[in-house]
Amino acid sequence: SQEMKVSVRTVRRYRQIIRIGISNRKPRRRTVVHTANIASVSRVLTSRVNMSKRKAAHELNFRGTKISPSSVLKWASLAGIKKFALQHKCRLSPLHIAKRLKYSKKNLERKWKNALFVDEAGIQLTPATNSKNMGQWAKQIEQVPVYPKDKHPTRINVFGGICWSGWTKLVFYNGSLNGHRYADILEDIIPEVSDSSFKKRKWFIVQDAAPIHFTAEVLEVMKKAGVTCVPKSEWPPNSPDLNPIENIWGILKARIFERNPMTKKDLIAIASEEWSRILQNTIKR
Repeated sequence: SQEMKVSVRTVRRYRQIIRIGISNRKPRRRTVVHTANIASVSRVLTSRVNMSKRKAAHELNFRGTKISPSSVLKWASLAGIKKFALQHKCRLSPLHIAKRLKYSKKNLERKWKNALFVDEAGIQLTPATNSKNMGQWAKQIEQVPVYPKDKHPTRINVFGGICWSGWTKLVFYNGSLNGHRYADILEDIIPEVSDSSFKKRKWFIVQDAAPIHFTAEVLEVMKKAGVTCVPKSEWPPNSPDLNPIENIWGILKARIFERNPMTKKDLIAIASEEWSRILQNTIKR
């Protein structure tokens, strides 16, 4: 027992097992799984947000149902429930919902193949991580990749547009975007998009109701080019999801983070490369 650093009682028990092949140790009492117990686990787990297996086991034990955290997961599986990431949506008031419905009904028959959906986005060098939701299965901590964390993350600002038959080039700009800069960007991309994507036919721009999108200088650029846009009064507030380019931004950021850029120069180069690799079928979906 001293050599193995175990108690004498443990040595005697295992010596008896070797000699006669049995153990005096009492068999472990297993919890009988009843339908009522499964229903109780399901109710506790779904009672509130961020309910963990340990909290659920503690609450069930307090109510008189003896159960371990690992058994909570087993019973949850039998109940057909599993933990999902929280879904985030814009906060909408009844007035916002009414405006969204009005906008959708009015533009139901609109020729969206003649629309250019534009928007701006910010891309950080390191993605925001959540220690509770992000992890890596491994045998040792040394096998887990290390994500760099900056006190002041490097960020780039981009502008882009998509349509049924193509997309614009990705435009990079420093600092915040104002009406003058936005007008310069439109003045640069409108002729290119008219020739490559719309083949000289009439088309219009879809953008959110940000003030910089409707300055006098911006509207003058559109008027000279013969291009219209969805009026500011028609665009529903708190509705970025109505612009499909938001989905493309999500795809672009995921592809950039997979390549793990290390510097701002790498970030710009990878963003340009991945933007050009987005297939037209991805946009049409």
